[in-house]
Amino acid sequence: MYIVASPQKTILFEMLVANDQAFGVSMDTLQPDASLKFTGTDEHERFLAYTRFIAPKAMEAEAMKKELEAAADAAKKAEL
Repeated sequence: MYIVASPQKTILFEMLVANDQAFGVSMDTLQPDASLKFTGTDEHERFLAYTRFIAPKAMEAEAMKKELEAAADAAKKAEL
């Protein structure tokens, strides 16, 4: 797995690369999430679909974790 990052060290996207792959990547730097496209491989498109599905779920889970950690008492934690 490779991570492509901006000069500001912000992760732009991740991709899987095997030894024998030939593929293309295109992206508009102003809209990286919406414009990222791979050509020449179905594997990358499936991985991209997975990362687009899982990213919002991970953000929701992190928010819930922080809310749980901030809960003051056991009753509040049980409610969450």
